[in-house]
Amino acid sequence: TPSVTGRPSIVARTSKVPTFSTVTVFRSVPPTSLPFANLKPGQTRHLPTRLVSLAPPDPEDPVALPAKGEKLTLGDIGELTDDARVQTALKRLSADKAPPTVAQLVLWRVTSGLEWDQIAELSKGWANESERALARDFVDRLGNPADGESASLFCQVVVADSALQGLADEIGKVLTERKTVTVEKVGTFDVRATMLGLPVTLSVPAQPRGPAVACKIQLTGTAERPEALVQVATSGASATSWQPAGKFTLPLSREAGPMKAAEVADTLAEGLLGRLVRAQLSKTATKVKGQDVYKVRIDNASPLVLNGVAVLGSEAKTGELPKVLSGISISPGKSMTVPATSEMVEQLGLRKGLRVIAADLGGL
Repeated sequence: TPSVTGRPSIVARTSKVPTFSTVTVFRSVPPTSLPFANLKPGQTRHLPTRLVSLAPPDPEDPVALPAKGEKLTLGDIGELTDDARVQTALKRLSADKAPPTVAQLVLWRVTSGLEWDQIAELSKGWANESERALARDFVDRLGNPADGESASLFCQVVVADSALQGLADEIGKVLTERKTVTVEKVGTFDVRATMLGLPVTLSVPAQPRGPAVACKIQLTGTAERPEALVQVATSGASATSWQPAGKFTLPLSREAGPMKAAEVADTLAEGLLGRLVRAQLSKTATKVKGQDVYKVRIDNASPLVLNGVAVLGSEAKTGELPKVLSGISISPGKSMTVPATSEMVEQLGLRKGLRVIAADLGGL
């Protein structure tokens, strides 16, 4: 059953967008909308399509997919199976824009009832342990619609002196800000702050309950001269224990004086981002009409799905809008390479390199 999606594209968009102008999102790319395509009467379009198989795996050829050019019939999953669990899984995977590898692992489990060790053996050539952890987490929560998306950023603020507790409370408040907003003729919404596309939980469990990212902020020094050290951890490949992912110093003041809590949170997000998502521009050996051809490689070092990134050129001017690569759905531990023409690189100011300034990470 194919799911049609659009080709990843680069567009200009701000990196820090208030939701309904009431709460702040820190280094978060706006969520990617569901894919769509418009066709005029008589028009033919060739659309990139993500495919998954509902057939049981064959040890010789585990994933049976239609060949290029093979005609497909559009239909509803209800026409193929009356299994409510399979129907729910496929619809949620499509709505969540799940990477095809993770979606296939899920469907093997719910359609064929394979054990996870069997799935690991069948998929060892094209799926990693982090993708299998995402699939297991999705299946475990499949019967409870109230669970929603599993992903969260766990953050704990620890103080060495009670005099610093006020600062810790301010940081915690801005990270978890939540408001109820009513939009006329639309409805009432519960909106909350996010960081890198993730809601923040002000605690870190002893062990992760699924794919997740965590950080511990240690406040030391005095109320007049506070200092902060951030330790980053991810749930690891199997999502069963926290694994160190680096540490960095978090500035709390500038020459003009103490930083506001929102500024501290934004700097925290920047530090986390640098350890979870990477981007690199390189020139290929290919030329088109005498012009150089480049490629942009995006690496997802997190245990979550990377749905979008915002990038700026290394020498971007102050106030310049970032460029957003959306709809990418990069699995944990994997990368995507996007071609870029010489003209595009010049227009976007990327010739001397680029840096990621925002991301949309998520679970399923």
